Order: sequence, then structure tokens, then C-alpha cells
Amino acid sequence: MALQELKCWPEPFQALRDGWKRHEVRKIDDRKFLVGEQIILREWDDCKKLYTGRQLRAQITYISEPGTIGLPDNLAVLSVDVLSR
Repeated sequence: MALQELKCWPEPFQALRDGWKRHEVRKIDDRKFLVGEQIILREWDDCKKLYTGRQLRAQITYISEPGTIGLPDNLAVLSVDVLSR
């Protein structure tokens, strides 16, 4: 499985880091996510248009697939466990 790096806005990034948030909503147009896969979430500052240098490694534990439970056809909800902060 390939390790995917993803941008993450500061507010949801901090919530993941603090343990309050345990999911990611992602477009799947050009990506395939798999349960058990690890992802790197890199904090992105959209005002400055650059990465902050903070990142998290997480493992996907469950995927709510596009088109299910009321999700649009291009969005998935990834349940994640943060492995390293």
C-alpha cells in the first residue's frame, strides 16, 4: 500500500492532534483509500499558501463509501487512528 500525503486545514488538523476528531472527509475523484492504509496529514495554511511543517501519521480503520449513508458520489468519510503526532 502506498503512503499518501494529504493537506489538512489548521482547525481539523488540531482537532485530530488533540484526539477530538477521528475522521477525515475526502474527495475520492483521483485517489483510492483502503482500510489499513496509513496516511500522512500535513497542516496547510491557506492564507500563506504553504505547509506549516506539522504533520500527523494516521491509519484508516473504516471507510464510509461514496454514495452510502447520504454521502455524495465523490466524498468518502475515513475513520482514522492517529499513530504519531
